[in-house]
Amino acid sequence: DIEIGGTNTLKDSNNFDRQGAYLGAKITVLNNYNVPEWSSTDATLLTITGGSHVLKSTPQIPTEVDTKYVFSFWIKNEGESSVRVKLNGFTTSNSNRSFTIEAGFSGRVWAQGLSRSNPYPSFQFQLWANEVTDTIKVALWRMQLEKGNKVTDWSKASKDIEDAIAVNTASIS
Repeated sequence: DIEIGGTNTLKDSNNFDRQGAYLGAKITVLNNYNVPEWSSTDATLLTITGGSHVLKSTPQIPTEVDTKYVFSFWIKNEGESSVRVKLNGFTTSNSNRSFTIEAGFSGRVWAQGLSRSNPYPSFQFQLWANEVTDTIKVALWRMQLEKGNKVTDWSKASKDIEDAIAVNTASIS
């Protein structure tokens, strides 16, 4: 198979403020978090507590219908228990649409897959605890969704670059 990598299609892909809490869970967001092993000072630390279900967070990731993608993100589990990341609505040819992130793990995780059909042109980036009472504490950085079947280095989405150019052009005028 020919490997095809693309550009990031996720606008504002290093912004994790949009994580959606599930069934009463509370999400605390700490931006500009330092993760030395990534040489990062702009990661985001999420601390998720409470709720009445082991599913704690379930934001939507927009996609085009029936399109082949590679989805990747950096994650560091700073909690005491493992965390499960599930890509609900992202069909893969193997078992890598659900990941167990052990306590202390730090690295980039990725999956190849096909976005779902209409009427849901998106998938969910879900964070699951082992027990309802567990606290999830993870650093996230540089989420990327690219068309194709090959994971590539992170880049800003072209829409982010276009917006930055427009802002700079407007400030010059």
